[in-house]
Amino acid sequence: MAGKAADARMLRLNIERAAQGHSFAQTDLGLRYAEGIDVVQDQAEALKFYNLAATQGFAPAQYALGLCYMTGNGVAHDEVRAPRLFRKAAKQGLAEVQYNLGRCFEEGRGVVQDDEEAVKVYRQAAEQGLVMAQYALGRCYELGTGVVQDEDAAVKLYRQAAEQGLAKAQHALGRRYESGTGIAKDFAAAARLYRLAADQGFACSQYAIGSYCMLGRGVTHDVTEAARYFRLSADQGDAYAQRWLGFLCEHGKGTKRDLGEAVCLYRAAAAQRNVWALARLGVCLEKGRGVAQSEMEAAAIYATASKLGGAEKSFAYGVQHFNAVGERSAPELFTLQLAV
Repeated sequence: MAGKAADARMLRLNIERAAQGHSFAQTDLGLRYAEGIDVVQDQAEALKFYNLAATQGFAPAQYALGLCYMTGNGVAHDEVRAPRLFRKAAKQGLAEVQYNLGRCFEEGRGVVQDDEEAVKVYRQAAEQGLVMAQYALGRCYELGTGVVQDEDAAVKLYRQAAEQGLAKAQHALGRRYESGTGIAKDFAAAARLYRLAADQGFACSQYAIGSYCMLGRGVTHDVTEAARYFRLSADQGDAYAQRWLGFLCEHGKGTKRDLGEAVCLYRAAAAQRNVWALARLGVCLEKGRGVAQSEMEAAAIYATASKLGGAEKSFAYGVQHFNAVGERSAPELFTLQLAV
């Protein structure tokens, strides 16, 4: 009860201060109306108070109003006006605004696309410790976007963001340890980072640590753990995880043997043009493994896999050729080199 009474007093006080022109109180009321905090949610009222404070040059209000225009929340979507407001707020040093302004420059949203300007404002935000800006600036250094490519600088920024717990920064730093790019190769360090990100639900890392568990790379070989992580990633739509989980289901490695589920997983990955999954799906269709046998459908799948075959060099396979009426001509055995 005491907490509610205090909230009510604060609301009354901010209403009085907002009427007197206090920009902080106006912004607070804007937020309350936007979120329905102690008042009936009303986006029009929120915009009114944000406008009052933004007109006075109050950076948080300029940012909040800019977000409304960027998302079309309660106002007509306007990607030109949003960056103008972000720019005003960014000049006052708000890190989160600087980051969002950087995204506008990087993506060309409401402004002329300018990678160098994006790097400039990302850096301003990163120097204030904003984790998303650290990651974004690290990515710019990794790719050489708007700045001279510098893997050492990328590693430093990814590490800063990873230490703050950002999953995609942990994954990016893990990739650096895996490849030995900008840092000494260390599979154990990569595995630790992948697992940290995976346990936050980051699909790419769930696939990566699953692969490490299956191969015994940087961690103890454990196919059951690999299947668990592949399933988590596959459930989020990761094609690589779907293909591997499909293979484990097909052969009963680390999980229950289930040919029907294997085919479903291969189809899901094949729909994303995953070459290996297409080829395995073709084999299942040709042989009637977990699905009704269909040499015609297998032929079409093999043809698609053949066209995309250069995309995955880590797997060796032969594509079985069919003529126009579905009869085999010059068949080649599909082969897969895989140790599980």
